[in-house]
Formats: sequence, C-alpha cells, structure tokens
Amino acid sequence: TADEFEDYAEMIDAPTPTIQMIHGGKSKEKANTDMVIGTFQSLNKLEPHFFNEVNVVCIDEAHYTNAKSVKVIIQKAIHSDYRFGLSGTLRNNDDANGFSLDAYLGPEVNNISAKFLIDNEFATKIEVKMIFLKYVGYDITKQFYDLRNSPMAKEGSKLLSLEKNYVVENKERMAFLTSMLLKTTKNTLVLF
Repeated sequence: TADEFEDYAEMIDAPTPTIQMIHGGKSKEKANTDMVIGTFQSLNKLEPHFFNEVNVVCIDEAHYTNAKSVKVIIQKAIHSDYRFGLSGTLRNNDDANGFSLDAYLGPEVNNISAKFLIDNEFATKIEVKMIFLKYVGYDITKQFYDLRNSPMAKEGSKLLSLEKNYVVENKERMAFLTSMLLKTTKNTLVLF
C-alpha cells in the first residue's frame, strides 16, 4: 500500500507522502509523517494519544474486518473527520458483524463491478487457463482408493496428509510445473 501511494504521487506529480508503517517488529512511537499504515493487531494496542492528529481513517479490505477492531480504532481516533472502508468483495450485511461495520463506517455508498474496472482499464484484463494434470499412474491411484475404503479412512486427516505429501513431493509434477512457469512471459498467478 505504501508503494502504491508513492507511485500515485509520482504519477500525478505530487509530493511523495512520508509514511509510517505500524506492524509487528516496527516502532509504535508516533513519527512526524503524513500517513500511518498499520495492521489492526498493532493499531488496536496503541494508546489513544497516538490518534490525536489522525483526521482520516480508511479501512482496507473492510469485508474481512472484525467489527470490534474497527470500533476500537475509531473510538481512539476521535478527531478524525472521515471514516470509511474499501473492499474488493462485498460482505454479507445480514449478520451482527455487518451491521456493526455499517454503524462504524457507514452504509455501502458505491459498488463498482470488476467488469467496469476491466473495461475502463482500471484493472488488468485476466485470462484463466485450467490444466488438469494426471501424473499418478494406475497403481498409485488404486492404492489411494483402497486406503480410502480401509479402516484407516476413519482417520481422514492422516489420509489427507499422506495424499498431500505424495502430491507435494512428486518430482514429475514439480518438473512439469517448473517447466510451464519458465515459459511464462507475463505476471502469472499459479494456484495448484
């Protein structure tokens, strides 16, 4: 997030903001900065005086936010003029946590679809390719099948762990994935 603010300032030819990061392993003493970016875990633990000069509270990924964390921070930032949340995914407002977040941050004001962002070049166009890789021979497949139908199957977590270890340690699978990734020329996210 800090890098994005710096990039944006450069893009619009504005002064680069000074940013203090607050998270585990960083100093929690207030620095003379334009902006503080921190984790809920660290910000919740700060003394109220830390927030005396905070005039804007922006909660990123608000749909994942715990309402109690938001409440603690907002109650400490009593001088803030603006309090809002941003999210890439809308949350379900039909529970107590959703109602509490609305109480602290306000209701949903604007909903911009991913299609709008992509069509207007605010977000990168994506392409999804699915590859189903069959790298286990019949003998191994049959052994796992027999294990699933054996008394050991009652211990599902052990069986799952055994299968996961086989998948992760399979050299042919890793060689295929490595070869495929070496051929990519763009930013690529691989989920497997």
